[in-house]
Amino acid sequence: MDLQLVVVPVLMLAAIGYTWYFRNKMTAGMPEAFRLFFERTGYRYADIYDQPLEQHIMHGQTLVQNPSGHHVHMLRDYHGLQVHSEQDYSVVREGNKVTISRSASWWAPAQPRIRLQIAERSLTGAFKAVKEALGRSQRHWQQLYPVQVTTGDPELDGRFLFFGVEQNEVLHVLQAPGLKALLLGCVEVDLTVHADRVVFADPTQKNMSAGMGGYVGNLAMGTDMKKRMELTIPVHDRMAELLSIMIGAVS
Repeated sequence: MDLQLVVVPVLMLAAIGYTWYFRNKMTAGMPEAFRLFFERTGYRYADIYDQPLEQHIMHGQTLVQNPSGHHVHMLRDYHGLQVHSEQDYSVVREGNKVTISRSASWWAPAQPRIRLQIAERSLTGAFKAVKEALGRSQRHWQQLYPVQVTTGDPELDGRFLFFGVEQNEVLHVLQAPGLKALLLGCVEVDLTVHADRVVFADPTQKNMSAGMGGYVGNLAMGTDMKKRMELTIPVHDRMAELLSIMIGAVS
């Protein structure tokens, strides 16, 4: 008997069996994982905000099990500040090609008197062009304010670009206690003070991925859904604190 005729079906059955096992283990751990996340952060889904906790747990499971992807919009009260978290995940299949895209952002409403934009140097210029040419993704970023500001701080200037309407305003904001440490603690920064809100954009979910241990960490966690969601909590807390400090400084 041709060995290939035996081995190939066995491998296919093994792969199917593992996929079934993995999905079922993940599904089984979802209720406890979502409960932990909601209780620890205070987040609730925006579209059913006033519903009981059990409804949010069920809604979360429905969203993440959608094979074509999902849009998540949650909000929380962070020491009196309404912080929104939005995440998108989509799977597009075209023949044998599967394209997966992810994005995330955190924002809070504000009435700022100062406009400011902070971005990684890697999001602009020649470095960005080379990185995109070598990779398979594009990162769209746009300068919104006319004045580029140098802070005089080697750590900040070496990593970030700062833009505003008036230099002294930008420098004043950057003196806010705790702001520098929070910025440097992020994996990638794209923070903008708009006319009605402050937004931290993370379109490739670099901060969330790093919080979960990156690619290796994700593999190590396997089917432990509770651990996965628990590791996202410090990322959400960092973003909420960063928005809170920024809004206090620009208002």
